[in-house]
Amino acid sequence: MTNLLDNYRDEQVVVDTDSRLSYLGRLTGGDEHYLRLTDVAIYDLEVVRVSLEEYLIECAKEGAPVSRKEILIKQSRVMAVSRLSDIIQP
Repeated sequence: MTNLLDNYRDEQVVVDTDSRLSYLGRLTGGDEHYLRLTDVAIYDLEVVRVSLEEYLIECAKEGAPVSRKEILIKQSRVMAVSRLSDIIQP
């Protein structure tokens, strides 16, 4: 966890979880139980009509539609974390 925070702190990240939700926001902190993101957009697989990849490409180009000022995500739900800037655009 410490390494993740050291490498990604204050960067715009995508957090994929083991649920239908993915989160896009600035990684500002966390501990062994939670990640803290600020200025967060939430992608809900069951609600959004575009793929996650298409959504992320659009967010990288145009900016993310922020819906939460801050959110805590349980570490046990996190499947992957990546920088938004690492999204490969066609």
